[in-house]
Amino acid sequence: ATVGIELDRLISRYGRISPARALIFQAIGAERIESLCDEFTRFIQKEYGTTVPRFRPGYGDLSLEAQKDFFRVLEPSKRICLTLNESMLMTPTKSVTAIIGITNEACEEFKRNCNDCNKTDCMYRRAL
Repeated sequence: ATVGIELDRLISRYGRISPARALIFQAIGAERIESLCDEFTRFIQKEYGTTVPRFRPGYGDLSLEAQKDFFRVLEPSKRICLTLNESMLMTPTKSVTAIIGITNEACEEFKRNCNDCNKTDCMYRRAL
């Protein structure tokens, strides 16, 4: 998913003339991409059933190198003008690749916190 290149252009423009405004656009972009992913998750839930939280390359034990596989299989550069550089960073910057699980089992709503994860050596793990 991506919010597109125009926001990157605004961030770059204001980065030179008003860093505070550029920061605001950064925050807006982060909120917009997350909202887009949340909306996509709701669509998947409506069509296919219960989902588990999104999981992204670079978090937990899913290597950032997995981005290469996403790009090879999905071809987002052809579909949504999303590119990947050698450092595994995407352009436009307010973009997300993620895996979302779908289950047919009736289950409680999955929680999004470190208490629910058994990867205790994760560098993103919050102190419990």
